[in-house]
Amino acid sequence: MKVWIKAIFLLGNKLGQLADAVQEELEKLSIDLTVETFRAFERMMALENKKRRLCNFKVLKDLLKAQLTADEKQVFKLRLEKSKSFDETADILQLHKSSVVRRFNKGMDKCLDFLNRLTYTEERFKSEYGDVEVICKSVSNS
Repeated sequence: MKVWIKAIFLLGNKLGQLADAVQEELEKLSIDLTVETFRAFERMMALENKKRRLCNFKVLKDLLKAQLTADEKQVFKLRLEKSKSFDETADILQLHKSSVVRRFNKGMDKCLDFLNRLTYTEERFKSEYGDVEVICKSVSNS
C-alpha cells in the first residue's frame, strides 16, 4: 500500500495536466471524420474512463494530503514530489534526519489508516488503476 501512496504523491501535480491531455484527445477524436463511428465511440469511452480514474487519483491525493500536518506535508513534498533523500530533506528543513524520518513515517501511517477507512487495499488499487499506464509506471518507480 505504501507504494500506492508514494505513486499518488509522485504523480500529484501532473494528474490535472494528464486529465487535460486526455480531454484534448477526446475533443480531437470527436471531430475526426476519418474514424469509423463505432471505433470512435469505443475510443471515446476508454478515454473518458481513463480521465475519470486520473481525476479520482487526484482527489485521493488531495484527501491524503488533508490528513497530514503542515510539517508532514513539507516532508512528503520534499521526499515524494521533489525526490529528495532523508538527508537532503533534513538539511533543507534544518532538522535532524531522525525527525524527518519520524514525520514521514507518521504521515505514511495516517495515509494508510485513511485508505483503510476508505476500504482501499492493494487489490482494489490494482483493479481500479492497474491498467492506467502512467499510474502503473509511477507505482513501479516507487
